[in-house]
Amino acid sequence: MSNLSVLSLNCWGLYLIASKRRARLLAIADALCHADYDIIALQEVWVKEDFQCIKSRLSSRLPFAKYFFSGALGSGLAIFSRFPILESSYVCYTLAGHPLMLWHGDYYVGKGCGSVTIEHPKAGVLQVFNTHLHAEYGKTPQYQNHLLSEGWELALLVRSAIAHGRQVIVAGDFNSVPDSLVYRIITQHGFMADSWQQIKTSRQSSFPNTSNVEHLSTRIDPIQQAGITCNSPLNTWSSSQPPIITSEIVGDRIDYLFYLSGSRLKCIDSRVALTDYIPMTSMSYSDHFGVHSTFTILPSDTVASSLLSPTTTYLESATVLECIEILKRGQIQSKRTSERLYISSALLLLMAICMYVLTIQYAGQPTHAQNSYVLLVTLLCGLILIVCSASAPLLFVVGFVFGHKEEQAQMQLETDLEVVLSHLDKAQHSLC
Repeated sequence: MSNLSVLSLNCWGLYLIASKRRARLLAIADALCHADYDIIALQEVWVKEDFQCIKSRLSSRLPFAKYFFSGALGSGLAIFSRFPILESSYVCYTLAGHPLMLWHGDYYVGKGCGSVTIEHPKAGVLQVFNTHLHAEYGKTPQYQNHLLSEGWELALLVRSAIAHGRQVIVAGDFNSVPDSLVYRIITQHGFMADSWQQIKTSRQSSFPNTSNVEHLSTRIDPIQQAGITCNSPLNTWSSSQPPIITSEIVGDRIDYLFYLSGSRLKCIDSRVALTDYIPMTSMSYSDHFGVHSTFTILPSDTVASSLLSPTTTYLESATVLECIEILKRGQIQSKRTSERLYISSALLLLMAICMYVLTIQYAGQPTHAQNSYVLLVTLLCGLILIVCSASAPLLFVVGFVFGHKEEQAQMQLETDLEVVLSHLDKAQHSLC
């Protein structure tokens, strides 16, 4: 048997926005270069030069690399491999943000899933998926339906790879905690095992007792114990405040390394990675910690075939019904948003007409002592006219095209889930 070492890391490489981006990405490249990984999946590598820098530093250890292009700003996803890449692809998610939410930006990066098929000398054909799902941006679940749609489409991609008899690893920033719908969809419908969760029980015995905080001898213990990858006050870029001495573990686990449960891959170790500060500094590598999992590859004759029926799922009826309810609410919200955009477009058009009339009226005024006043009003009306004339059709198009697209996508996913629900009901009745 041989081992396979895999790392997933969100690099926080936003151009002009991420603090100390260039210095941190160089430090990440240096850290990865000195580690012994077989496969690395990176998210938020938005700047192509940063990817080229990391690729150059890793070329001797991981000579095969793939950067995924998408949207207007790029996907930010990259995969590095020690083994030859046979093929690669990128699939954009149907729902991935709103075009008018410019400050969120998810719509303009073409959120999706990149994958590479690797020829591993022991495991055979291995398909590695790398993704970065939509962020929630606050406590209000305004993108819950988008996250649900993305998780479902990812699960379908994974199921297709399994149906082809491939070994599967799914890495990325899922912006979803372990009790979320997205997590359940990926594990129960995509048949993925959470590598960190798989060995959590065996590792807990090696952790200090958190009921006595004085026994936490290092700053890393609570992070490793809960698998925290984001929003940790122990991360220098986190918005969370430094913790008061308490036994409570603060932060979220939203970055994962999933793998096909019951396949030739067996997780033997998984831990949070890159938790230390960059050498000679007092700053973390990124606003996320990484996830590092090590797999052992089992002999082919010890594992049953992974081919599955299209109707096979571990989802419960209650979970599917919860998804359908979210989509129904999302469709209502899509209609309301479209209607608001139509109304806004009409009001802007009316204002543009008014400004046009005023501009013509003041432009026709004879020369008199208030020339400067007339000129100022004319210029102001002209400026408002230009803004309204440009915004009115934009809002109408967004309301019609995107609004209907969002609604239709949710309707389609709802019908897909109803098919799954019908098979679950049949299976339940057959057991009665």
